[in-house]
Amino acid sequence: MKILLVIPPSPFLIDEKSLPHLGILSIATLLKTKKNHSVNVLDLSGIENYTDAFSYILENNTFDIIGFTSSTPQYPHVNQLLKLIPAGVKKIIGGPHITSCFSPKHTNSRIEKNISDITTKFDTAFVGDSEISILKYIDEELFNERVLNADTDSKLFLTNNTINDYPWADRTLIDIDSYHFYIDGSLCTSIISQLGCPFNCSFCCGRSSNSLRKIRTKSVDNVVREIEHLYKTFGFQAFMFYDDELNVSKSVNVLLKELIDFQKKFNVKFKFRGFVKSELFTDEQAYLMKQCGFNWLLSGFEAASDRILVNINKKSTKKDNENVVKLCKKNGIKIKALMSCGHPGETKESVLDIKSWVIDNKVDDLDVTIITPYPGSPYYDLSTHVEGDTWKYTVSSTGDSLYSENINYSDISNFYKGIQGSYKSYVHTDHITAEDLVKYRDIVEYDSKAALNISYNVGNPTVKLQFTPDEIHSILK
Repeated sequence: MKILLVIPPSPFLIDEKSLPHLGILSIATLLKTKKNHSVNVLDLSGIENYTDAFSYILENNTFDIIGFTSSTPQYPHVNQLLKLIPAGVKKIIGGPHITSCFSPKHTNSRIEKNISDITTKFDTAFVGDSEISILKYIDEELFNERVLNADTDSKLFLTNNTINDYPWADRTLIDIDSYHFYIDGSLCTSIISQLGCPFNCSFCCGRSSNSLRKIRTKSVDNVVREIEHLYKTFGFQAFMFYDDELNVSKSVNVLLKELIDFQKKFNVKFKFRGFVKSELFTDEQAYLMKQCGFNWLLSGFEAASDRILVNINKKSTKKDNENVVKLCKKNGIKIKALMSCGHPGETKESVLDIKSWVIDNKVDDLDVTIITPYPGSPYYDLSTHVEGDTWKYTVSSTGDSLYSENINYSDISNFYKGIQGSYKSYVHTDHITAEDLVKYRDIVEYDSKAALNISYNVGNPTVKLQFTPDEIHSILK
């Protein structure tokens, strides 16, 4: 069976070739190693004329199954590619957008519309973990199944007992040399040591999804061996952990100590980056992370107002967030503050509070975004229709509200942050308009970066944007 798995482009990002997509590489690796199927991965990241590239490959190859991964802002680009697939080819899709759209425990008109859009365009949708699902789909020829849902079928759901049974993502299935994310000058690749986040931040998608909420942690030995493999095979000495929050795992300190010992054994110094949850962050974690090589940490502080943090259901306070900054500075770790605005009850003052907070706390880098209610997030799923395209979410404890403009996620992707000057707000509150959210977000970022002497990320100009036939080997592996 000939299978093509497609990584769609992400033109809304500053740099599409920063870090590779590991989920679909894991599926491709699994199919090749477990079943010895003919599997190609088509990586359209950074390809401006991606429909031309896709057409060329379809004209010169035949496939039985074409599968896509998709985040929500990638979905419109997947829809452009779908139009080019010839009849008779099975079209399948998985990824965070699919899982989030199917995750709500209830329904309303726009939830139903998102699900219908997926099931009418694709032969099969893979919801949640897809490792077990894809093998079952092919082995049992479940080609007429509209949905394989690991969130509702426990036999398809990865557990702590099974998560280590699957091979590491094979990075040779893409042109790994074309990726260029660096940590303090060292070429970096991504790694995932755990799945799921148990928290229920109101802006975050998939909060009703078992696959996105339940923590499944790889063994410390498995993670260390994968890092050893990446170091010895590709020469990587820098790694970005894509776990939602590293310190949610109870084994994080054990992992850090093992990585410290590994580096001593092989006389090498690694560099790491990762995310931490502020109210769980401790002095011991900070110390071990610094000793391990975490020169950078990132934390979703989100807001500089305790009321907004309550409205987000963040479970942390300004004091918790300030403690993270203090512990990082104490241990010589740089901290990137991930901030957002456009939450229920947001005001001009609460947005500008972000500027004061990041400057006063002297963070080392920051990212300021305007939130969008994604499918699968409480902001989206628990909103009620007001009129026209407007929906309203209200925080029960404070009475603060958020209004969002309904977005056609099949066609529109410019709701997603990424490129300076291209922000658009699809949300507003009783106190601030969508236009003013954009205005004050820009002021916060510009003034804060100027005050803290933080440069803008302008991406890497070496990314190839135009596909030509002689580059087939680099995008189709």
